[in-house]
Amino acid sequence: MALLGGFLAMAAALSIFHRKRPPWTAIATLAVLGLITRIAIWGGTRDDLIYELAFQLPLALGILLCSHTAFRTGKGQLNHTLAGLFLLSGLNFFIKPFVAAALGSGQTARDYAGSAYALYSQASTAILLTAAGLTVLLIVIQTTIQEYVRTAETDHLSGLLNRRGFDRQAQALLASAPIGKRQLCAMMIDLDHFKRINDCFGHDMGDRVIQAFADILRSTAPKSAHLARTGGEEFVILLNRVSAPAAGLIVEAMRAHTREHGQADLPTFSFSAGIAQYPGGRQPSRPHAPRRSGMLPSQDLGT
Repeated sequence: MALLGGFLAMAAALSIFHRKRPPWTAIATLAVLGLITRIAIWGGTRDDLIYELAFQLPLALGILLCSHTAFRTGKGQLNHTLAGLFLLSGLNFFIKPFVAAALGSGQTARDYAGSAYALYSQASTAILLTAAGLTVLLIVIQTTIQEYVRTAETDHLSGLLNRRGFDRQAQALLASAPIGKRQLCAMMIDLDHFKRINDCFGHDMGDRVIQAFADILRSTAPKSAHLARTGGEEFVILLNRVSAPAAGLIVEAMRAHTREHGQADLPTFSFSAGIAQYPGGRQPSRPHAPRRSGMLPSQDLGT
C-alpha cells in the first residue's frame, strides 16, 4: 500500500508540476481498489498465479497512471522518456506474477527474501524506478532553468520578450534558416505621442495602454512571430517565412484593432510602423513617409 500510495502521489505531483488538474477520480479509485484487493487476498497462498496477479494488479495500474499522466501533461523528449519508463515498469508488474509462478516466490517472507524471484523482482523494479526518478530530477532542473530564462527575457509590463530575449531568439532564427532560403520580415512599431498620454492621463494609464497594445499584437500576429517590447513605447516583431506585402496586411489588422480596441476607459492611441524584408526586395520607385495611422503606404512594403 505504501508503494501504491507513492505511485498515486507521483501521478498527482506530475500533474500539479505541469499546472494541470490531477486525475483525482482515477487516483481515489485505484487507492480503494488496492486496499480492497489487499484485504481480500490477506492470508492467501503465495506462489499461486491468481494471488500474485491480484497482488500486482493495483501496482501495475498505479504506475501506468503515472505513465499516462507524464505523457498527457508534459512535453518534450524527457517527459516522453519518463512516460516510457513508467510504461515499462507497469508492464513489469504485469509480468511478475508469471515469473513468481515459474520460479516460486516462497511460502513466507523469509523464503521470499532468498528466492530467485526476489532477485528478479527487486532488481528490475529498482532499475526502472531509479531511472524514472533520475528523469524526474532532470525534468525539474530543465523546467527551473527554462523558467529562469523566460523570466529574465520577458518584459514584466507587456509580457512580451524584452530586448535580450528578442536578440537571442532572432539570432537563433537567423542561424537555423538555410542560406538563400530565408524570408524574414522585421516590423518596427512606435506608439504615437506616448509621452503626451503619460503627461495627460498619468503613468498608470500609460502602462495600461502598453498592456492593451501588447494584447493587440498577440491577437493579430501569427503564432510563430517573435514579439518584443524593446523600449518604453517601442516594439518589434520578427516574422519567419512572411513576405513584406503579407506583413503589411498584418500591420493593417493591428491598426484596425488599435482603432477599435473596445476599452472605453483607455484614451485613443495610434502607432507608426516600418517593415524591412530579408532578403531585400525591389526598392519602391518613389519613396513615401510612413503615415501616423499605423500603416505604411503600399509602395513601401517591398523593402
